[in-house]
Amino acid sequence: RRIEALAGRHVRAVAAGYESSLALTADGAVLSWGRGALGQLGHGGNPTPRSEPLPHVIDAFRGTPIAAVTAGNKRSLALSRSGGVYSWGDGAGGQLGHGDETHEDAPKLARERPRS
Repeated sequence: RRIEALAGRHVRAVAAGYESSLALTADGAVLSWGRGALGQLGHGGNPTPRSEPLPHVIDAFRGTPIAAVTAGNKRSLALSRSGGVYSWGDGAGGQLGHGDETHEDAPKLARERPRS
């Protein structure tokens, strides 16, 4: 069924994760919807991230055009047009790439591992 909330937007890519989805528009905006229990929607709201029944723009990316998105099991990632990798959601096991196991409720730039 067509998602009416995306009508009028030029959607270039979509990604489906576990209980959440992402849409990337031609102008580099990212929208998310679904269950946001661990912050995988990227809309903030700690300590209790909320769910979104309709696509909603991720405000953290305003001014940062995104080139690609992907969604996994309770986590999401985005690649900016300038090459930055952002991740948010379930941080268990360090899977967000931030150097810790913290759940992130909004996109955060992943750090490179320091070279030894």
